[in-house]
Amino acid sequence: MSLVHTLPPGPLDVIGDVHGERQALEQLVRHLGYDDDGRHPAGRKLVFVGDFCDRGPDSPAVIARVAEWVAAGRAWVTIGNHEINLLRHDPKDGAGW
Repeated sequence: MSLVHTLPPGPLDVIGDVHGERQALEQLVRHLGYDDDGRHPAGRKLVFVGDFCDRGPDSPAVIARVAEWVAAGRAWVTIGNHEINLLRHDPKDGAGW
């Protein structure tokens, strides 16, 4: 398994630093034209550049939502320093979950 993958061809929407703000994430992707399943009518793709968790009120729901889109082949991700902290069991001040 390679840790390096190419991005999908065509137009991309790059999103970073969601930080547990599930409602803001869902509003943003709707504003960009995606449906609830992560499909875009023009075939654009979602690319997330990390920091899904910490700070906001619903980090687990953000991670679950993005994981659904990735599993369906509709989103690509890279983890950020906040995910690395989570994987290392190294919570930071204010994480709260």
